[in-house]
Amino acid sequence: MNHTPTHHRVEENSSGQFHNKVSYLDPFFWGYVMSKTFGGRIAEIIGPRECISLSLLVCGMLLCLAPWAAYISPYALAAIQLTLGLCEGPVFPAIYSLLSRWASQKQKATTFILATSGTAIGCIGSMAGSGIVIEVLGWHWVFWGGGLLSFALLPAWLLFVRNSPDDHPLMSDHEKNILEANCHVIRPRNAPWGRLLRCWRLHAVIFTEFVFCWITNLCFMEAPTFLSNKIGFGLLEASWVLGIAQAVKLVAGIIVGWASDFIAKKEILSQVNSRRLFHILATLCVCICLLMLSQVGCASTEAATLMVLLTASLTLGSGSYVLAPFDMAPNYS
Repeated sequence: MNHTPTHHRVEENSSGQFHNKVSYLDPFFWGYVMSKTFGGRIAEIIGPRECISLSLLVCGMLLCLAPWAAYISPYALAAIQLTLGLCEGPVFPAIYSLLSRWASQKQKATTFILATSGTAIGCIGSMAGSGIVIEVLGWHWVFWGGGLLSFALLPAWLLFVRNSPDDHPLMSDHEKNILEANCHVIRPRNAPWGRLLRCWRLHAVIFTEFVFCWITNLCFMEAPTFLSNKIGFGLLEASWVLGIAQAVKLVAGIIVGWASDFIAKKEILSQVNSRRLFHILATLCVCICLLMLSQVGCASTEAATLMVLLTASLTLGSGSYVLAPFDMAPNYS
């Protein structure tokens, strides 16, 4: 689920001529960071299905209200974005909690990649389509379209998703037997915060998540500005480059997930060494792409190619730190 369109400008007044530039992305990320940890705990208590359902409903309403908030005041729009961040923060922790019961032990990486592929698909749509929507319908429909899509997805989510295989009316006995190894994953009554804070492995995962999320959001939020101001791309050109980058990332993620599970299934490497391998590859590829981007100058073809490669390289982390919560503590994903 992706409800953060790239930078837009709101330009209008009573005579249609005043210029009011609103930068509203910061409040979203503050809200996202604030709610992610306790939001995950809420998902464990009320259930991940219910948590994501509430997020879809509230985010859909907020997105529909965002254009009117932009006309009222920049602070009103900032408040909308802060609330959006608060509502979206629990989503990924809830997905972890859900997949800890649904992902086969031998297909964890592939299942996670496929389950979160909607993020990449949403990015493809927003990156490649936002420019066209703005040109044809106006910037309001970037928000209204996202809100309407949230409302449309909610009934399907409630119909087909359950918190546990045992609760799903369409599960066969054979399918339940495949997921029998996940029966030990239960909703914890209390979270061992003290033990979690003293776990140095968890600190390493947090630091890695911080670094990769920083780079991911840098690519997602600042790439349009970089391609426009530094390279000289137009809005539509930049949108298509970033849309292609997200499409390549989606395909690369599926390949990485399959490769990670294949290595584990064939026992080519131990689980720990497999995670290390993908982490090393991700770090090296991302660093090389960033260094080359800093030296590319105004060469448009080279810059576009490196942006695609950088975005695809980030998905290598799907075979390493992304799976750490499943490996370390599935009950507290």
